[in-house]
Amino acid sequence: MVIKPHIEDHEYDETVAYYKAHFDDVSLLKCGKCKETLGLQVTPRIHTNEQGVEVPLSHGVPLDATGKGLVSMGTNLLSHRVRLDHHADGAMIGYQCKCGNDTRLSKAELHHQPKDGWGQRDLLPHEAFKLTQEIKDCGHKADYAKKDGKTRYETFHVEVLA
Repeated sequence: MVIKPHIEDHEYDETVAYYKAHFDDVSLLKCGKCKETLGLQVTPRIHTNEQGVEVPLSHGVPLDATGKGLVSMGTNLLSHRVRLDHHADGAMIGYQCKCGNDTRLSKAELHHQPKDGWGQRDLLPHEAFKLTQEIKDCGHKADYAKKDGKTRYETFHVEVLA
């Protein structure tokens, strides 16, 4: 069985109900520029397996380094990544919308680049650690705000669905 990589507008209510029933948190991701809904950000429930190890129940949704998954809606979300800069609650996430809104690289990441630039290849763990430390040491503050169930990652907004 193959799970669809994104959901269409007419599938929204049924899909949200499914994710609310199976995940701890379900949030709506919107572009702050064009105001389009881009997807659902989901936080899996943690389950203790037979060996006593706590594991996330992701129900087939790939999880990123922050432990969350993103289910795209429609075709406006082109890409997303966990960035190397951080905020008080953890790693910053960057998104790319079809309208041109793109926060996948922070200003600090553009300044502190790998020796062969961005996009040439995946970073090795020691390279990512080094760049993360350089960004932290330079005093860069991620453009992030969280209040009343709403989170802003630069020009993208994530709102917890009740």
